[in-house]
Amino acid sequence: MNLHENIKKYREIKGLTQQELSTILNISPQAISKWELGKAEPDANMLQKLASVFEVDINQIVGYVYNIGEKTIYNEEYDKAEYYWGKEHSQISLDVLKYKPPIKKYKVLDIGCGEGQNSVFLAQCGYKVTAFDISDKAINKAKNLAKENKVEVDLFIADINAFKLASKFDIIISSGALQYMLLDMRNKIMDNLLEYTNPNGIHVHNAFIKKPFIDDPPEKEPIFNYFKSGELFTYYDDWEILECSEYIFSCNSSGIPHKHCMNKVIGRKRDFRK
Repeated sequence: MNLHENIKKYREIKGLTQQELSTILNISPQAISKWELGKAEPDANMLQKLASVFEVDINQIVGYVYNIGEKTIYNEEYDKAEYYWGKEHSQISLDVLKYKPPIKKYKVLDIGCGEGQNSVFLAQCGYKVTAFDISDKAINKAKNLAKENKVEVDLFIADINAFKLASKFDIIISSGALQYMLLDMRNKIMDNLLEYTNPNGIHVHNAFIKKPFIDDPPEKEPIFNYFKSGELFTYYDDWEILECSEYIFSCNSSGIPHKHCMNKVIGRKRDFRK
């Protein structure tokens, strides 16, 4: 089933009329009708509210359905008081400021936001930020960080393999998250991200690259699908490429020193309406 069929299905399962659901969501019945007819789609914030009302996972309403068992190795670390990755933003936030400065309240999507360091920083800079992570513990930490810094960030739990965009963004970012895409889902997910980016919007991604001279990391994750050199670039063949580079860095995240190679790709969606 697709999104509009699922909204109708779960509304009926809960025994709600369109009028009753619209009252709960504080929107018009006409909006519900348009969703169910496929003439409009709820944004990310409204999808969360629908999931809460229907008492289902957001992925059951919008996404791709699958079951892979354990999904992250970091929940135990995220459950601790200290921030596993620290509280400071990373270079990816500075890239956003460089290529899409907040001259207006641009909409940002942070994929695999972890404990929210970049999401919170970008909200402080004036962006309207939506962010998700598969870890409930990470999202709780991100909410606390947003509260600590007195900013609003639309945070929710979702899996990159199951969450499907239904509204457009000006900026989409990810750092160390795209490797969690299942290989047979990769094209579909990337196509969805590309489609739901506004003209002149940008993507900023850091993706792990497999190199024969670098050993696999000591952490054994349930999903970790490397990109090949140059592969991420190919998804942006009709975009303006602002940056494309590879870099090697040292990491001690597991307590065992090791190295990674990442590919940074920054692209701007061309506005073909001109």
